Amino acid sequence: MKKTQTIKAILGLTQEEIAILLGLSRSQWSMFELGKRDLPVQAMQELASMLAHQQTNKAIPKILQLLQKKEKKQTHQQLEKELQEVVYLKMLLEQKIKVTEKIRSESLAALATVAYLKTKEDSLLKMEALVAIEKRALRQLKKYSEPILTHLQHRQHTLQQQEAWLSQKIKSFTNETPKDFV
Repeated sequence: MKKTQTIKAILGLTQEEIAILLGLSRSQWSMFELGKRDLPVQAMQELASMLAHQQTNKAIPKILQLLQKKEKKQTHQQLEKELQEVVYLKMLLEQKIKVTEKIRSESLAALATVAYLKTKEDSLLKMEALVAIEKRALRQLKKYSEPILTHLQHRQHTLQQQEAWLSQKIKSFTNETPKDFV
């Protein structure tokens, strides 16, 4: 089996394709792969010729060069687009984190103020206002909780890593490709 994996890896052909090219049936080729049958002399010579050509001829045909160039360009464009999306998402997330931190800070300050004012003996009307303020601050802290802030910060860190990876990948593409690629 090892021999067939090597042949397939070298030639890049399926069982059906190699059998056709060697003038065999697929079952004949399969039997050869399993070591249960030898190939006819002509098929063995053709197989040896194809393998030798692949081993010695490392030059990439023009069509493959064009295909690789086109794929590299498409990959580069895709990476650029993904980088733009990540930068945009990162910007939105930074704004959301700032808003969350601001609301949390204001809500905590409101609770501290309410706690202080509750210690003073004042009118019932003022006490009702303090309770309402406290409820509002607690609702906001629930909506903008520490776990939510931590999740946003984690997502921000992930986006920063994606941005760094994409930037590095784009840079490597730019460094390894000919001028007419970009």
